[in-house]
Amino acid sequence: MLSVILMILKIIGIVLLSLLGLVLFLLLLVLAVPVRYRGKAGKAEAIAADVHVTWLLHLVHLIVSYGEEGLVKKIKIFGFALKDKSGDSSKKGDDGTIEAGESDTGTTDTCKSDKVDVKDNPAAVDKTDNISDNKADSKADNKAETADKNKKAETVSGKFDDNKLPGHKVGKKENKKHKKKSGPDKTDKPDKIDTTDKTEPEEIDPETGEKQSFFDKIEAKKTDIAEKLKNIYNKLVHYKEIIDDPRFRNGIRYALNRLFAALRHMMPRRLRGWAHYGFEDPSTTGYITAAVGATYGMFSDHMKFEPDFENEVLEGDIEFRGHVRLGTVLFIALQVILKKDCRFVYKTIKAEGKD
Repeated sequence: MLSVILMILKIIGIVLLSLLGLVLFLLLLVLAVPVRYRGKAGKAEAIAADVHVTWLLHLVHLIVSYGEEGLVKKIKIFGFALKDKSGDSSKKGDDGTIEAGESDTGTTDTCKSDKVDVKDNPAAVDKTDNISDNKADSKADNKAETADKNKKAETVSGKFDDNKLPGHKVGKKENKKHKKKSGPDKTDKPDKIDTTDKTEPEEIDPETGEKQSFFDKIEAKKTDIAEKLKNIYNKLVHYKEIIDDPRFRNGIRYALNRLFAALRHMMPRRLRGWAHYGFEDPSTTGYITAAVGATYGMFSDHMKFEPDFENEVLEGDIEFRGHVRLGTVLFIALQVILKKDCRFVYKTIKAEGKD
């Protein structure tokens, strides 16, 4: 019995260790195997670009290209495409319009078929005649009902006419009164415009309770400006003390150093390019040439620039290749996180943001 239990525990241990080894193996693959990228782009008559990103001997392959067909994205795993966004699969002509010949013919055919059915089928004709007769009868009934309603209304109005009520006499005085009442009401007069000068309330000194004079207002504004300038000065002194702290300076310096290291790791290992450019205004070409010359020392071995001050032109091509290792990027990030001076910088900036 004991041997059976030990055998079961042994099998469970082997399974757990194999799963742990598989997880570690996959983790090492993700961290150690680099993600490689390569691409090229150019412009002569039109812009064309092509970028490939691969991982683990093309086990995962991402393709992004741009050309006459537009932007195309593809993802391949073990050589099988999982995602293809090459555009709409609907039928289009040479100019991009959808061919719609069948739909037009379909509508005309249906119209024709409807006409034939009406002519051939006498039952359909009888139905239409019955519908028209029903409509005529309904109109006649409606006219009769409206006539009866009008007669009833006339009789009611005749019985309760104000001129025929007993004890009521209509005379000229009432007509005059009625005319006077119907005229414009003299009592309705336009509101008078308030022409009184509305002066602003004078400011009162909260300490003395007296009205502030012009010079008192100037003194108050001077004190407010002095307080604001004092607060700005105090903030500048506070920030200067923070920057002068050696821990803050060391943390910023170390973080920038590690950031540049990560960028150097991600930059292309191989770069080659050529550009021929010129604009309508020669001064614009000169400004761009000056901007390129400021960073030309970094790309002088790989890139060539040819400015054209006479013609308006823009053409060239570029090719690049490189790789990024996720383990290296994570290692650089951990170095920054574990550095005490960098954590001090983070806490200081967080505290200042709350204030």
